[in-house]
Amino acid sequence: MSPLGFESDAAEEHGAASEFLRFPLPSEPSLRSLVEKEQEYVLKSDYLMRLLSERQFAARRNDAIDWMWKVHAFYKFGPLSAYLCVNYLDRFLSYYDFPEDQPWSTQLLSVACLSVAAKMEKVEVPPPFSLQICEPKYVFRKTAIIKMELTLLSKLGWRTQAVTPFTYIDFFLNMISGAHPPSHLMVSRCTEIILNAVRVIDMMEFWPSEVAASTALLVLGDAKVVDVMENFPHCPLVLKRKVRECYGVIRYLEMARQRDRLRQAPASSPEPDSPDGVLDYDNLSIKSDDPIADQSHKTSACKRKASQSTCPSKRLRISRL
Repeated sequence: MSPLGFESDAAEEHGAASEFLRFPLPSEPSLRSLVEKEQEYVLKSDYLMRLLSERQFAARRNDAIDWMWKVHAFYKFGPLSAYLCVNYLDRFLSYYDFPEDQPWSTQLLSVACLSVAAKMEKVEVPPPFSLQICEPKYVFRKTAIIKMELTLLSKLGWRTQAVTPFTYIDFFLNMISGAHPPSHLMVSRCTEIILNAVRVIDMMEFWPSEVAASTALLVLGDAKVVDVMENFPHCPLVLKRKVRECYGVIRYLEMARQRDRLRQAPASSPEPDSPDGVLDYDNLSIKSDDPIADQSHKTSACKRKASQSTCPSKRLRISRL
C-alpha cells in the first residue's frame, strides 16, 4: 500500500489520480529551463541540519505530514497535491519559526499548506474549514485559516507551481528504456516511490530532476543501472554522481518498505529524527484569531479510509553506489 492509500499495482484504481502526470515528452531546452528553475525553490541551507539535530522540531514536521496525508487520502486528492503540501511545509519551515508557546501554529500551517496544494491540483476543493478532519489537535475559524494561507503564500513568494519530480518521469523513463514509451504502470510505480521518499529528510539533498532520474532507474530494473549510468554524461540535465547517490537512498527506502510488507508490519512507524520547526514569527499576524480547541472534532471515517505513511525513524546510513 502506498503512503496515500492506493496500490501501485492496481493501475485502474490509480489511473485517475496519476493521469495528470502523463505529459507529452518535453524538448531538452524546455527541460533545461525547468532544471534551472528548481533553484528558485531551494530550502535554507541549515534546514536539513536542524531536522537532524532538533528532535522536537522533526517530530512536529512528521506529525504535520501524517495529518495532511490522512486528510489527503480521505478526500482522494491526487499525487501532485500530496507532494506540494510537503514542499510548502518545508519551504516555510526552513525560513520561519513558530514560537514554542504556540503549539497550535503548526496545525494551522498544515491546514493552509494542504488547502493551497489542493487548489493547485483541482478546480474545486472543499473549503479550508472542511479540511479539519481526521482528529486534528486544534480547529480554527475560517478567518484564521484564510489569514494563514495568505501568510504562507507571501512567505513562499507566491511561487506555488514548484517543479516536482513528476515533471521529468516520462522523459527519463523514455530515455533510459531506449525511447520506448513508458507504460501507465511504470508511471504509477514511479509516483508511489516518489511519494514514499518525499518526506524522508535525506531526500532534501537532491533536486527533483535527480529524484526523477533515480526513480526511473529503479523502476526499470537494477540490470539497467550500470549501462544507463554510462550514458548519463550525455544527458546534461543531471549530474551522474548525484543520480548515483539519490538512487542509493531511494533503493534503500524501497528495500526497507518491502521488508516491512513481508513482515506485515503495522502502517505506523516510530517517530523520526526529523526537523524541529522554528519559524520567525515576527511578521505572522494571525494572533487576532485564536484557534478554537475542539477535541471532539474527530472523524472516525479517516481511520478507515486514510492509511498512514511510513517514514524512516533515523537518518539513512547507506553505502553509496
